[in-house]
Amino acid sequence: MDKLGSGAERQEREHAAGRARGGALAVPFLGLLAALQMSVIGINDQVLPTIAGDLGIVGTGLVAAASVASIAAAATVISAGLLADRVGRRRVLIAGLLIGTLGCVLTAIAPTAAVYFAAQVLAGVGFGTVFGASFAYVSAVAPTGKVSSALGVFGASFAVVSLVILFIAEALPASGGRLEFFVPAVVAVVGAVLVPAVLQVVSGHSSTSSDWLGHLLLVGGIGSVLLGLSQVGAPGWALIPLTVGVALLLSFYLVESKASHAFFPTTLFETPTFLAAVLAGLIYSFGFAAAMLSARLLWPFLAAEETTDLSVWQLPLGIGMIAGAFITGRRMSAFTAVRSALFFGAMLTAVGLVALAAASRESSVLACLPGLVLTGAGAGAVSVPFGYLVIRSAPSTAFGPVTGVRVAVGEFGYAFAVALTALVMSRLTIGDGMSHALTVTLGIAALVVLVAGVAAAYLLRGTDSEQAAVPRA
Repeated sequence: MDKLGSGAERQEREHAAGRARGGALAVPFLGLLAALQMSVIGINDQVLPTIAGDLGIVGTGLVAAASVASIAAAATVISAGLLADRVGRRRVLIAGLLIGTLGCVLTAIAPTAAVYFAAQVLAGVGFGTVFGASFAYVSAVAPTGKVSSALGVFGASFAVVSLVILFIAEALPASGGRLEFFVPAVVAVVGAVLVPAVLQVVSGHSSTSSDWLGHLLLVGGIGSVLLGLSQVGAPGWALIPLTVGVALLLSFYLVESKASHAFFPTTLFETPTFLAAVLAGLIYSFGFAAAMLSARLLWPFLAAEETTDLSVWQLPLGIGMIAGAFITGRRMSAFTAVRSALFFGAMLTAVGLVALAAASRESSVLACLPGLVLTGAGAGAVSVPFGYLVIRSAPSTAFGPVTGVRVAVGEFGYAFAVALTALVMSRLTIGDGMSHALTVTLGIAALVVLVAGVAAAYLLRGTDSEQAAVPRA
């Protein structure tokens, strides 16, 4: 484990002041801010069919419109973490909130498709930065030895606020899909005002390198791969950005591993703890997204009356996540090891996906509830060791970039789920019907989660967990 640098005593004084200043409200407040990213993406998915016609977005443009904010967030969050290390996490957090607010407002009033896409990029960059900075802040405000408990509260708050914002946005009067984007904008502005009162300043590290070549390769690589995954349903087109993205990411690894001024420590890819963290992130985001995407298709198909209200079918999934994150955060020490919590959450996620697959052959929405709740609970449980392992892996000299991996890996998991769903549905729906296609999709997802859980547990064999030192933001 990397030791804190020469400024460790000063940082610890800042952390003590931060814990005293925010008190019990700091971690839930950070979860609230982090929820803005998912909320904006959820609202966009909810209203895109309405506004796409007005803006002239059709064909593959619809797929790009649904994913552009996620891609922008994942591609830039690691670089934003470096900026937070340099100029201070609180400043970057406030800047992200304001940028995200601007993106939401411009999305709501966008007169053309070009303005809409630019606005979604701003929203993705802004709120992706907010998520990354909020997550990194947790280790600074958590009581000593209680990081896992704080991560549980963070995850539960994140899920609660995401659901609440979606409910509020959906309850607004019909406005052609434009008014909903002002809900996260208002929350972001209020959050920006409250940040100085709730969160103590965490100083930056002026010695951190800029490494512009590394940033360009990483942003281009992540963005291209995610764009390719989002276009899997368009034959032939997806291969181009996927190939370019993989080449850029390989170049990033080769350049950074040889550079003396690298901003991201590529040696982490050789450590079992970090690799287990990546697998945990894929389990969490891939499993949750597979259930969410399948439920979006399955719920109106089984419902007595047609409905596509996101807040309706996301409720059992969200409730499960809230419970899973909060309970695991409180009890992870009792598991003796993060490894056990991660494995348990992965198995619960897999069981939930299998239950949801079985429900796809039933004729009632009630059959979906056990699978949705179990998948949500499993994903919520995995989110705690996922976050803990990322924080534990982050050296103090690159804390921001490494903790930014929390967002990037999450978006990759979501993109993999989208690609799997699109691929299976396009191949099987016409000949065998939606029910069979969803069963196959969820069965494959459950198998992937199971294998990843076993692999992560193997990587963490023999490791201790809660008693290990955890780096501070």
